[in-house]
Amino acid sequence: MKKTPTILLIDDLPFIRDCIITILEERDVKILEAENAASALVIFNNTTIDLVLTDMVMPGNHGIDLIVELKKIKPEIKIIAMSGAANKENSLELAKSLGAHAILCKPFKKEELLRILDNTLGIGGNN
Repeated sequence: MKKTPTILLIDDLPFIRDCIITILEERDVKILEAENAASALVIFNNTTIDLVLTDMVMPGNHGIDLIVELKKIKPEIKIIAMSGAANKENSLELAKSLGAHAILCKPFKKEELLRILDNTLGIGGNN
């Protein structure tokens, strides 16, 4: 029996999380959500997560700090970093250097998210 991947989605904006969840529902995945790094770490420490999809700019703990913490806990965790901030190129490149498997610049197209998701998890989709 094939295991359904569990994705932890972290973004401080509820409407962004809602949009991403709507897109991800096209795949056979379980989605957990957090609005900040602190709540994400609680979920991450208490649940088996296969992939983290995180915003880089959030109130409180920055996405870079979150990636460092996640990699300390589970070095093999797959992470997709995303940002729409003015300095997004710098933060996304830093995320990549810290072990993020992929980066997404907001706004992104649905097809781009699904392609990166499929490639990172090694799952197939129609997009």
